[in-house]
Amino acid sequence: MSASETTSTDARQNTHFTAVILTHKRRGAVAVFPGEGPFAPRVLALLQNASPEDHATTLTGPDATIALGTEDTAEILRTLYERTLACAGATDAQVVHVALGVGPGSFTGLRLGCAFANGLLLGRSRSATALTCPPPTPDSPWHLPARDADDPFSAPVSFADVLSVCETLDATLDAGQANAVSEFVPAYGREPGPVIKLRSQGIPV
Repeated sequence: MSASETTSTDARQNTHFTAVILTHKRRGAVAVFPGEGPFAPRVLALLQNASPEDHATTLTGPDATIALGTEDTAEILRTLYERTLACAGATDAQVVHVALGVGPGSFTGLRLGCAFANGLLLGRSRSATALTCPPPTPDSPWHLPARDADDPFSAPVSFADVLSVCETLDATLDAGQANAVSEFVPAYGREPGPVIKLRSQGIPV
């Protein structure tokens, strides 16, 4: 390894990272960024250098790495997080900021996401930001259709979702509103499906 490569590797190992985690829809996504924001322009730069027709599930560059889940969120979230870090050349110990989309969204997905992200905060000196999950631009070429037309959260998380949430994160930080939390709590935005089902059966909840 040359001296310049060694210096570059050492610099990467000393870099702090922000992890953005989305589980408000099916499958989930993790994005990892070296340094501080803004984040959305870096996502946009990755998308401009890729094509939706390639059906990629991971996009990586020197300023951002994004990985989409390909299986159910419960089965792959830890693996997805670790894979994204590895693609970014980072370790969990280098993550100093965790941003999580807390809703609105899927009842199960949000609960899993909050539990996982809260686990990342335990015993660590990490800042945490809770984010709403605005819908992505409908005509975005990166947008993925919902499985159920009546349930927008039945769609897989897409690169368009990551961009939309990162725009929210940037706006939040620019406004000086860190939305800092010590614990992530789901913000469903509607009654969870299990509650609706119980009410339909006349069971008080």
